[in-house]
Amino acid sequence: MNIGENKNKKKVNVSLFEHNISKESSYILGLLWADGHIREQDKLTSINCIESDINDVTNVFLKTGYWNISKPIIKTHKGNQVKTQKKISTSTWGLFEILKKNDYINKSNSTPNKILHTIHEDLKRYWFRGYLDGDGCIKLGKKYGIEVVFAGPYNQDWSFMIDLCDKLNIDFTIDNRVVKIGGYSHFRVNKKNDVKILCDYIYCDYDSIGFSRKYKKYIDIINYIDEKSIRFWSKKDEEFLIENYGKITSVECSKQLDKKLSSVYNKISQLKKQNKI
Repeated sequence: MNIGENKNKKKVNVSLFEHNISKESSYILGLLWADGHIREQDKLTSINCIESDINDVTNVFLKTGYWNISKPIIKTHKGNQVKTQKKISTSTWGLFEILKKNDYINKSNSTPNKILHTIHEDLKRYWFRGYLDGDGCIKLGKKYGIEVVFAGPYNQDWSFMIDLCDKLNIDFTIDNRVVKIGGYSHFRVNKKNDVKILCDYIYCDYDSIGFSRKYKKYIDIINYIDEKSIRFWSKKDEEFLIENYGKITSVECSKQLDKKLSSVYNKISQLKKQNKI
């Protein structure tokens, strides 16, 4: 018996994907735009991911109704075993029709603006979280620095990402490249503060919806930025903060020291751990 199988409930709750979109269905719609497979001949909607990722979001899918959850699928590449996968699928006709009219069948030549227009503004971050889990990558390292990268086909219409970045007032770059087997396009956000703003938006009020490994990478970036923001405090600045802690506000302290408020908060936290304040 597949996970979620129930004699009285065999289909996905279609209304959650059109008229009553929830945070779970918004996330699923984003993930399906990135990695979903929509098959017209049998109205099948499915997604394959590595087993640990599917395990992270199984309950998210099941909160929207009945989905088939496969057993672990062993995969090989050039004779070598790769990470085990799982598949989530449904043949709910109504869901297929919703996805079809919102261009999910022809994703590579369209934009998700239709479906995004149906999602309440407060829930759109869940769509982008699903999209990040499927087609995005959060990078932190010596080679790449800090960046968030989304991948798409060569002719990808990035207007939906441009609109988001404009709303958040952050910079981005787009590069298109042709290779032997075709071409691809990358949408990048690679300025430290812009990466933080984008990820803060996507993971606002995080509630365990999404791939845990991507969220952990976000936390790594936040910790890295926080550590860097308190690394260059002079002894004089530190003494000023210790002397005036509790006497003036953190906002006033940041003005007098000419430091970002987040840096002051981080320094206060560090000093408390060291029992200096």
